[in-house]
Amino acid sequence: VDRLHLFFEFGDGQVTVGELYIIGNTGDKTIRAAETGGAVLQFALPEGAADLSFQDGQIGERYLETPGGFADTSLLRPGPNSQQVLASYTLPYSGKLDFSHALNYATSAANVLLPETGIALSGGNFVSQGVQQMQTGALQNYSGGPFSSGESVSFRITGKIAAEAAPLIAAPANRQELLIAAGVLGLALVGLGIWWWRKSGREE
Repeated sequence: VDRLHLFFEFGDGQVTVGELYIIGNTGDKTIRAAETGGAVLQFALPEGAADLSFQDGQIGERYLETPGGFADTSLLRPGPNSQQVLASYTLPYSGKLDFSHALNYATSAANVLLPETGIALSGGNFVSQGVQQMQTGALQNYSGGPFSSGESVSFRITGKIAAEAAPLIAAPANRQELLIAAGVLGLALVGLGIWWWRKSGREE
């Protein structure tokens, strides 16, 4: 994994986590499953994750449910940044979250994006990179890594979102599925749209 980006949006009693994996294949051959429709890449999820969604596809199509996570069935072609996986899920949140996420693959670096005010991150050897200006507003940016295969991304988040802070995901005007651009982060994400969404029928 070349880079993992983690986005956090805070709501009433829960936090929505978006994960963007940017994946490269350093070999000269396309990686495919041993059997048609089988798993090519497998990803873990934190304990307690619920409401799993994807930007492109769903469980039973591009993605498969696995014990403790999910799998991607897409071919992994040679080259840097050759695959992207964007997943979203919710975790309970009541002012403190000890976030721990196992990584199935070596990961060169991870970024954590939080609202600019009201929320603090500590632990996990993550270093603050200051405030980044995004299309939807200013966000705190923390970076860490590299991480070995089997290692976990772990840190603590505390606090409550300030009332005046802009949400990372705009509230939908109706109950249709809505894709929202969350902006661009530094040189690593220049030209790359980061999309978040709310599932149809989710309570606001």
